[in-house]
Amino acid sequence: MTIFEYLMVMVSIILALALAQSLRGVTEIVTNPNRYWIHSAWVAMIIILIIQTWWGYWDFSGMSHWTLATFLYVLLMPILIFLAAYLIIPAYRSKDSDWADHFYAIRS
Repeated sequence: MTIFEYLMVMVSIILALALAQSLRGVTEIVTNPNRYWIHSAWVAMIIILIIQTWWGYWDFSGMSHWTLATFLYVLLMPILIFLAAYLIIPAYRSKDSDWADHFYAIRS
């Protein structure tokens, strides 16, 4: 295996976790009567960003020289996407909470 393939395994795992978190959020949004359209748009945008990021990393396949710094730099984007997905859709929240309240609580 090349260094790029090892890197893509790590990127794929991180992005898969972000996608799983986002898709779980979609099920909560669909089943929750307190959905908020801006929050739903952000979830959709994060899902598109995950797919686009994974697809875009193929351009790194031609790179022949890898260092630890470039490896960590390439991992930064998937990590930030995972954190964004986790902020938008928390792992634990009460069933009666409102998505609009959550959105305004975490916005910066």
